[in-house]
Amino acid sequence: SIKSSINGNDSAFADKETITTVVRNLLSNAIKFTGNGGEITIWTYNRNENVDIYITDTGVGMSKENLEKLFHVDKNISTKGTNQESGTGLGLLICKEFIDKNKGSIAVESELNVGTTFIITLPNQPTKI
Repeated sequence: SIKSSINGNDSAFADKETITTVVRNLLSNAIKFTGNGGEITIWTYNRNENVDIYITDTGVGMSKENLEKLFHVDKNISTKGTNQESGTGLGLLICKEFIDKNKGSIAVESELNVGTTFIITLPNQPTKI
């Protein structure tokens, strides 16, 4: 199941198309790595000058070694999904680029056989260049 707890008052100052692509990719990955009966939650948290977007799943999770390889083009990894779906592993690299272009950041927390949380942090107001 997919649950949403997005606060309608939370907003980010970012390009709608690129952030939509990032969220769609992360949700797609969460679905791919969460088996039947699992749960995916997307929620937001507004703090000071930023808004955090959390995408959490109860899927297969990642090892510490694989976590350290994420977002590095020279250490790119690809893991089969719960139904043996394949991927190139490039989606997360593109997500990071899009988040960087929007003056944000992306982080990940994960535990094998427990699940994964991606945290996107974006400014909620124009940033100074």
